[in-house]
Amino acid sequence: MKIRSMVLVWMSLAMLSWMGCDGCGGPQLNRIQIDSIDVLGMDEAYFEDDTLHDLTGGSADLFAVIYVNEQLYFESPPTMDVMLPASIDLDGLVFQGIELEQTTKILIFDADEFTTEDYIGEVEVELGGLLADEPDRHPLSNGALQLELVLRW
Repeated sequence: MKIRSMVLVWMSLAMLSWMGCDGCGGPQLNRIQIDSIDVLGMDEAYFEDDTLHDLTGGSADLFAVIYVNEQLYFESPPTMDVMLPASIDLDGLVFQGIELEQTTKILIFDADEFTTEDYIGEVEVELGGLLADEPDRHPLSNGALQLELVLRW
Protein backbone atom coordinates (compact mmCIF):
# COMPACT_ATOMS: atom_id res chain seq x y z
CA MET A 1 0.00 0.00 0.00
CA LYS A 2 2.83 2.40 0.87
CA ILE A 3 4.62 1.66 -2.39
CA ARG A 4 1.47 2.37 -4.41
CA SER A 5 1.08 5.77 -2.72
CA MET A 6 4.72 6.66 -3.38
CA VAL A 7 4.40 5.63 -7.02
CA LEU A 8 1.32 7.86 -7.41
CA VAL A 9 3.13 10.81 -5.83
CA TRP A 10 6.16 10.37 -8.09
CA MET A 11 3.98 9.97 -11.17
CA SER A 12 2.08 13.14 -10.26
CA LEU A 13 5.31 15.09 -9.79
CA ALA A 14 6.68 13.78 -13.06
CA MET A 15 3.49 14.76 -14.89
CA LEU A 16 3.54 18.29 -13.41
CA SER A 17 7.15 18.82 -14.42
CA TRP A 18 6.46 17.46 -17.90
CA MET A 19 3.38 19.68 -18.42
CA GLY A 20 4.87 22.72 -16.72
CA CYS A 21 3.09 24.81 -14.19
CA ASP A 22 1.52 27.98 -15.56
CA GLY A 23 0.33 29.08 -12.12
CA CYS A 24 3.55 28.42 -10.22
CA GLY A 25 5.23 31.74 -10.99
CA GLY A 26 8.90 32.46 -11.18
CA PRO A 27 11.05 31.45 -14.10
CA GLN A 28 8.70 28.71 -15.35
CA LEU A 29 6.00 31.20 -16.23
CA ASN A 30 6.73 32.79 -19.59
CA ARG A 31 3.46 34.45 -20.52
CA ILE A 32 0.93 36.93 -19.20
CA GLN A 33 -2.69 37.31 -20.26
CA ILE A 34 -4.58 40.56 -19.85
CA ASP A 35 -8.32 39.92 -19.65
CA SER A 36 -9.30 43.55 -19.44
CA ILE A 37 -8.23 47.07 -18.56
CA ASP A 38 -10.32 48.76 -15.89
CA VAL A 39 -10.39 52.53 -16.27
CA LEU A 40 -10.83 53.90 -12.76
CA GLY A 41 -10.13 57.59 -13.36
CA MET A 42 -9.33 60.04 -16.13
CA ASP A 43 -9.37 63.74 -16.88
CA GLU A 44 -13.04 64.43 -17.56
CA ALA A 45 -12.09 67.56 -19.55
CA TYR A 46 -10.33 65.59 -22.33
CA PHE A 47 -13.10 66.28 -24.89
CA GLU A 48 -12.03 67.71 -28.22
CA ASP A 49 -15.31 66.96 -29.97
CA ASP A 50 -17.00 69.50 -32.12
CA THR A 51 -20.46 67.98 -32.51
CA LEU A 52 -23.36 68.71 -30.21
CA HIS A 53 -24.16 65.01 -29.77
CA ASP A 54 -20.61 64.18 -28.63
CA LEU A 55 -20.51 67.13 -26.26
CA THR A 56 -23.86 66.43 -24.61
CA GLY A 57 -23.82 62.61 -24.70
CA GLY A 58 -22.20 62.38 -21.27
CA SER A 59 -20.58 58.98 -21.77
CA ALA A 60 -17.46 57.69 -23.47
CA ASP A 61 -16.79 54.89 -25.96
CA LEU A 62 -13.44 53.73 -24.62
CA PHE A 63 -10.90 51.60 -26.45
CA ALA A 64 -7.24 50.73 -25.96
CA VAL A 65 -4.34 50.75 -28.41
CA ILE A 66 -1.36 48.70 -27.23
CA TYR A 67 2.21 48.98 -28.47
CA VAL A 68 5.11 46.67 -27.60
CA ASN A 69 8.56 48.09 -28.29
CA GLU A 70 6.96 50.96 -30.27
CA GLN A 71 5.21 48.49 -32.63
CA LEU A 72 1.41 48.24 -32.80
CA TYR A 73 0.41 45.05 -30.98
CA PHE A 74 -3.36 45.25 -30.45
CA GLU A 75 -6.34 47.57 -30.75
CA SER A 76 -9.48 46.74 -28.81
CA PRO A 77 -12.98 47.36 -30.09
CA PRO A 78 -14.73 50.26 -28.35
CA THR A 79 -16.69 49.63 -25.17
CA MET A 80 -19.74 51.76 -25.85
CA ASP A 81 -21.43 54.32 -23.59
CA VAL A 82 -19.46 53.70 -20.42
CA MET A 83 -19.31 55.60 -17.18
CA LEU A 84 -16.38 55.25 -14.76
CA PRO A 85 -15.25 52.84 -13.58
CA ALA A 86 -15.27 51.16 -16.98
CA SER A 87 -13.82 47.94 -18.32
CA ILE A 88 -12.19 47.50 -21.75
CA ASP A 89 -12.30 43.82 -22.70
CA LEU A 90 -9.06 42.41 -24.15
CA ASP A 91 -10.28 38.79 -24.16
CA GLY A 92 -7.14 37.25 -22.67
CA LEU A 93 -4.57 39.09 -24.79
CA VAL A 94 -1.31 37.11 -24.46
CA PHE A 95 2.19 38.51 -24.03
CA GLN A 96 5.10 36.07 -24.07
CA GLY A 97 8.81 35.65 -24.66
CA ILE A 98 10.75 38.80 -25.52
CA GLU A 99 7.53 40.88 -25.33
CA LEU A 100 7.69 40.54 -21.54
CA GLU A 101 11.06 42.31 -21.43
CA GLN A 102 10.07 45.18 -23.70
CA THR A 103 8.11 48.31 -22.86
CA THR A 104 4.37 47.95 -23.32
CA LYS A 105 2.53 51.22 -23.92
CA ILE A 106 -1.23 51.35 -23.40
CA LEU A 107 -3.10 54.32 -24.90
CA ILE A 108 -6.73 54.98 -24.03
CA PHE A 109 -9.05 56.77 -26.47
CA ASP A 110 -12.70 57.76 -26.74
CA ALA A 111 -14.11 56.62 -30.08
CA ASP A 112 -16.25 59.19 -31.86
CA GLU A 113 -18.66 58.62 -34.71
CA PHE A 114 -18.39 61.98 -36.45
CA THR A 115 -14.98 63.30 -35.34
CA THR A 116 -11.52 61.92 -34.70
CA GLU A 117 -10.90 59.77 -31.64
CA ASP A 118 -10.12 61.65 -28.44
CA TYR A 119 -6.82 60.85 -26.75
CA ILE A 120 -7.42 60.32 -23.02
CA GLY A 121 -4.00 59.24 -21.83
CA GLU A 122 -1.35 56.53 -21.75
CA VAL A 123 0.70 54.40 -19.38
CA GLU A 124 3.80 52.25 -19.78
CA VAL A 125 4.76 48.97 -18.12
CA GLU A 126 7.30 46.18 -18.50
CA LEU A 127 5.05 43.15 -18.06
CA GLY A 128 7.89 40.76 -17.21
CA GLY A 129 8.24 42.53 -13.87
CA LEU A 130 4.87 41.08 -12.85
CA LEU A 131 5.89 37.43 -13.28
CA ALA A 132 7.32 36.93 -9.78
CA ASP A 133 4.23 38.13 -7.88
CA GLU A 134 1.45 37.02 -10.24
CA PRO A 135 -1.03 39.70 -9.18
CA ASP A 136 -4.68 39.40 -10.26
CA ARG A 137 -4.80 43.15 -10.77
CA HIS A 138 -1.99 45.61 -11.43
CA PRO A 139 -2.56 49.37 -11.02
CA LEU A 140 -1.03 51.85 -13.47
CA SER A 141 -1.39 55.62 -13.55
CA ASN A 142 -0.12 58.65 -15.40
CA GLY A 143 -1.54 62.01 -14.37
CA ALA A 144 -5.32 61.77 -14.12
CA LEU A 145 -5.44 58.43 -15.95
CA GLN A 146 -5.82 55.54 -13.49
CA LEU A 147 -5.99 51.98 -14.80
CA GLU A 148 -5.89 48.44 -13.49
CA LEU A 149 -4.78 45.53 -15.62
CA VAL A 150 -6.94 42.47 -14.89
CA LEU A 151 -4.56 39.54 -15.34
CA ARG A 152 -4.97 35.81 -15.78
CA TRP A 153 -2.23 33.30 -15.16
